[in-house]
Amino acid sequence: MKICVTAAKTILKHLGKPRRSKYEKENYLRIDFSKAGKVTIYAEYPKSMGLKGRKLGEWPDLTYSP
Repeated sequence: MKICVTAAKTILKHLGKPRRSKYEKENYLRIDFSKAGKVTIYAEYPKSMGLKGRKLGEWPDLTYSP
């Protein structure tokens, strides 16, 4: 994960964008990388499932966000 964060920070700095998301559709996850190196993990479900997505936590400590 640390390598991914370093790569994301470098790419975002080059692009001049504040953040970037990566969707992992198989497991319904969205991983949000910020320029500052903050990584936030969200649950993202298709609308057809009728479930609301929510924040799961942050890397590196993966603190749980109820």
